[in-house]
Amino acid sequence: MNDSLLDNDLSSGGTQITSKSQAFLKETAKWTGFLSILGFIGVGFMVLGALLILTVGGSFIARTGGMGGMQTGILALVYLIMAAIYFVPVLYMYNFSKEMKKAVRTGSAQDYENGFDYLKRHFKYVAIVAIVILSLYVLMFFVGLLGAAMF
Repeated sequence: MNDSLLDNDLSSGGTQITSKSQAFLKETAKWTGFLSILGFIGVGFMVLGALLILTVGGSFIARTGGMGGMQTGILALVYLIMAAIYFVPVLYMYNFSKEMKKAVRTGSAQDYENGFDYLKRHFKYVAIVAIVILSLYVLMFFVGLLGAAMF
């Protein structure tokens, strides 16, 4: 593979991608495709877990004297919310993979833009979720300190 600049419609827009860069993007698209499929499977297991908690878990826990129906419903809802939160970045990663594979194949600047837009969305979403989670940790820490100071 040489590092000569590819002659396609990318060069007409002022952007040029080397053949080595295209090879890196092609391999990255394959791995992100694989990881997104694993992510979709994980989301499916979360939804399945929520459904099992609602059906089998509620009756089993009630018979053993554990949580009641309302608590199992809340737990199932938490699983569904987690699945929804996890689904969005996995979908963005899948779309990045799909668009980047198409871009490498066609050399279309629009396909590259679409692929990189999905990659940007993926990381932006993950960063926002990380900020929210870290904020919740800080809030829980201070609530814990306040609770400890009261006793």
